[in-house]
This record gives sequence, structure tokens and C-alpha cells, in this order.
Amino acid sequence: MSAKQIIIFISFICNLASCQTKNKECTILEFKALNENEDEQYFKIFQNSHSLSIMLNHRCHRTICDSLYYIHLTPRTDTLYVYNYSRHHAVTIALNKIPKYPIDHVYYHNHDSIFLFYKREIMCKYFPDIHIDFILMNDKGQLINQYSLDSVPYIYKGQLQKMLFQTPALINENRIVDGHLLIPFSIYLPQTYDDEFYDFQPKLLCAYNLSNKSLRMLNVKFPEQEIGKRYGEDCITNHIYMEYDENKKNLLINFPHQPTLYRYDFTLDSLLPIQCTYDYTFTNTLFASHSEIDPMDVEFEEPKWCRQMQCYVRKIYIDNYKNHEQKLILQLLDSNFNHMAYSLGTANYETPYLMNNQLISVNIKNKLPYNIQFTKNIKTLSWEKLEADYFKEYIKKGKRSMSMEKYLKKLHIPRNSLVVIINLKYPCGNCLNYLFGEMKNNVEDYKKACIYYILYNNDPSSDFGETLINNYGLSSYHLVKIDKYLLQNVYNDDILDYQYHLIEYGDTVKIYKCDFEEFIPLFQKIEKEKLNN
Repeated sequence: MSAKQIIIFISFICNLASCQTKNKECTILEFKALNENEDEQYFKIFQNSHSLSIMLNHRCHRTICDSLYYIHLTPRTDTLYVYNYSRHHAVTIALNKIPKYPIDHVYYHNHDSIFLFYKREIMCKYFPDIHIDFILMNDKGQLINQYSLDSVPYIYKGQLQKMLFQTPALINENRIVDGHLLIPFSIYLPQTYDDEFYDFQPKLLCAYNLSNKSLRMLNVKFPEQEIGKRYGEDCITNHIYMEYDENKKNLLINFPHQPTLYRYDFTLDSLLPIQCTYDYTFTNTLFASHSEIDPMDVEFEEPKWCRQMQCYVRKIYIDNYKNHEQKLILQLLDSNFNHMAYSLGTANYETPYLMNNQLISVNIKNKLPYNIQFTKNIKTLSWEKLEADYFKEYIKKGKRSMSMEKYLKKLHIPRNSLVVIINLKYPCGNCLNYLFGEMKNNVEDYKKACIYYILYNNDPSSDFGETLINNYGLSSYHLVKIDKYLLQNVYNDDILDYQYHLIEYGDTVKIYKCDFEEFIPLFQKIEKEKLNN
């Protein structure tokens, strides 16, 4: 059966099942594995054999003349790798001819136009007289131009309230339209559920004129009907995703917390909701309902056109549902964005993903990538059956058996210390950049003031923490501890799931459990007091 025939068949079946989401039932499209995907295997070899930055925003994809390129910074951000996905070949660009400031993210437009964005919070704090937010260089690493975003409304200038920051995303779509570079922004504070947000409502997309260095903010705002709604801790409401439709003409925009898709009209400067058939099987739970039903945090990524299937595919991530591990689900949408079906992993293969217009699934046993093909086998599952067959439970841990004081002693942290426990289950690149940048730039003061970080990661095989410490040159100071199992003896799972624990360890132990928005102002306040004493 051809891809077109499968799409028609799926659409017909889904029309028959259109009322099923009311009863929490969904349509699952099965797939079969074909041959091993050679391009993806070579790509994994490249990744494993080169020293690459662990930060998601230090990489991007770009298709140029029908060839996919993978761009990645090294841990010291002094070299840029440009990997040709089909030819299995990489070239390097030395970054020794450009301004030496901390790089936040990269956009590779083409081989002669490479944009590097600097960390604005570090620029403002340590280089206040240098007004450079991003630069343009060529493939020889030569500086062509530099640009400032100082005139963006609400951009970070030292404030926390009413503040926007550049979205440090993995960029894979075209960002230049009619000579204007599109730069998306994220909301820091106030949060979208706060009353103060009604008077804020910033525009989240900038069109930067690369010729005359002027800019204008496009009318892309957080949906007004969503203001005031508070969802779960891991629900993302502060930024946008962008992509283009199959014809590469219309800019598509979505907010990660809802399935709704929008089309941005450059002529009207308007964000127009796309009228199509949405599916609400997987939805974020309002915070007020958490005690009444099993909460769920859902992230909807942008849809991407798949030439192989002649339809859109969209990644959906399920977090914090009961005691289940994070779940990746692939959604299939027709050419008009109507929901058709979902695809999930099997006993032998992980959930499929799209790479270089190929649908790929990784074999669970041998870890090799395989090309896949969807079949005409469609299953309609009840929610109970879906949960039983496809969701995997965390391994339950024992009860608390260790006090926090004993825990800190085991990690050789002295009294009168300020301690930050960072849960690497939620590795936010922006947050880690901030915290490790603070320690690196104040390391001697931190040492005198006894300020420590603990990186908690209960994956014994992961060297994420060690890589972080080495990348920031902090291994010789012993201010960052790594814990892969002890903390679970101090806390139950519900407390472990907090992203940050701030601990004042004196004669008594005072613990603050918080997310990033709550953590930063509190940390800055206590850090300042500690450094000044």
C-alpha cells in the first residue's frame, strides 16, 4: 500500500472514530521496521566520536539545496562542526576570529551566513558597555557584522519582572524572511497565570532588519483566552514553536501547552488560528483540578512535513502522569492539519521520529536505527488499554531512610554552607548556563563563602554531571558534587521531582523546594547575603 493510499485509509477510519475522544479513546497506527538506516548510524558515530557541547541550544539542523546539515558547537564553544548528514562528512570552523563572549545558541542560515547569539544576561552583568547580542560570520569564521537587541521591549537589562529573553531553541527552519531575521522570545516574569500578566502581554516574535539594524515586534502574543490558567509544574507556556507548511510559504506557530496551531499573516500582522480537526486525548491538566483527577503535563512540538508519508508529523511529550516515565508520542496530521492517528513504540521499537524526511525507529535491544513503514493496521484503544500497553511505570523506591543533614555530611559539605540541589531529570540549558556561569565567574568567592551545587541524576550510566563540571572548568574546585542514588533515601518521589532545592545548612537545615522561576530570585537574595558576609 502506497503512502497516499495509507493516508486516505487513515482519514476514512478516523472520520468514523471522530467522537471517540470524548470517551478518552484514540486511534493508533501500527508500523513495521524495514532495513537499518545507514545515514542515522553514521550520524550517531559522528556524535559519539567527537567532543560536542551537551547544551541543546548549541546545535541546529539546516537543509541547504536538499542536503541536511547538522551544526554543533564544541564544549568550549571555540569550534563549530558542520556535518553533512548524507555524505557522512564533517568540516570544522574555528571561532578564533570573532568576539570572545559566551555563546548561547547558533543559527546556520547557509554556508556564508552563520549567526551566533551571545548570552545576554552575562553580557549585561560583566560587559555592560558592549552592546552585542548576536553576530554574523562566514564559513571561514570571519566576522561580517554584529547586532544589538537593546531596543526590544522588555528585553533583559538586569530586571526580572516584565522581562523577555531569547528562546534558546534547536533551530531547524528558515529564519530569514525578506531580509528580516525572525527572533522568538520567551516570557520570564510575570507568568502567564499571574494577574499581572494581563497588563503585560508582550509580543514574542521580532523581525530584525539585517540591512539597517532596525527591528519591529510582530503581533504574536500568548493567547488571551489562556491568560490566568495555571497548569502543572512542567507545562510550558512561556514561548512559541515555529515551522513552515509543506509549501514553505506560510509560517506556522504554536504554543507548547496546547494542540492549537496558528498561521502568521505577514501582510495583516496577525496570528490566525487554523481551523481543523484537533484531538484532545492528551491535554494539560489545570492546577486547580490536580486533586480531583490524575494530572498530566503535555508538550506539543511544531508539526513537520513528511514527504515520505505526505502528511505532517508532530512530537507530543507526556510528563508527570501518575508514576509513569516520560512518554513520546508521534501524531499524524493530514495536509490540512486534521488529526488522523497516533503512533507509539512497541515491545521491540521506540516511538518513530522524523529525520531528513525519513521515518526512523530505534530497536530497543540493539539500539540501531531502522527505517519504518506504517501499515494499514489501525487499533482503537480505550484509555485504560492505552495506559496498560504503552505507559511504563517508574521503579518504586523505598521509604525515606536518611536525614538531609546526614546526606550533606556524606557528600562532605561543611556546615554554614549554601547548597543548591539540581535535578538533572529536567536539564534546562538556560538554567544550567546561568548557575554554572555564576559559579565560574565567582569561583573564588563561592569557595570562601561555601556555596555548593549537587547534581542529582539517578541514571548510573549517565556522565552528564561530569561533562558539565569539565565544560565549565570547575573540576579542581570540588564545589560541585554528583549524586546518583543517595537523594532518593532522603526524599520520596514527589519531592524528588522538584527541579531545585535551595538549602541553608547551619546549626539547622532550612530547605526551599522550588521551580526555576521561584528559585532564581531566592537564590540571588541568599547568594548576595552569603557573599557579603
